[in-house]
Amino acid sequence: MIPEGHKSNVISSGITFMRSITEAYGSEDGLKLWDAIANTLDPDVKGAIFFALITGDYQGEIIARGFSSPPQNYVEYIKTIQTYTGWGIKEAKEAADLIRDGVRQTLTVPTDKRSEAIMAFRRLGFLV
Repeated sequence: MIPEGHKSNVISSGITFMRSITEAYGSEDGLKLWDAIANTLDPDVKGAIFFALITGDYQGEIIARGFSSPPQNYVEYIKTIQTYTGWGIKEAKEAADLIRDGVRQTLTVPTDKRSEAIMAFRRLGFLV
């Protein structure tokens, strides 16, 4: 059983890895690799990766734990949360306020934007 704190990252990375392998080597080799890997995965992780590969839909999670330094432009923090989560201004501001106060927040973002979102959040000083 995979620790809950690693589950989202493993799923997101697994999806990206399998898509890259399939694009680079073709679907036949991608399927062979999937068969080799799938037996070692936690059933929940295996199911989530498989479902995402079939449907093209998976929402990844980013855990924001606070800020590395006091926010310089608080509006930019809120807008960045909105951009990547799709939340409204109220929800994004509430999350930013909680993150500022050191309360962990789970930010749900599309898998294909997860790496980009992490980099954007880190540039702004989020601890993710």
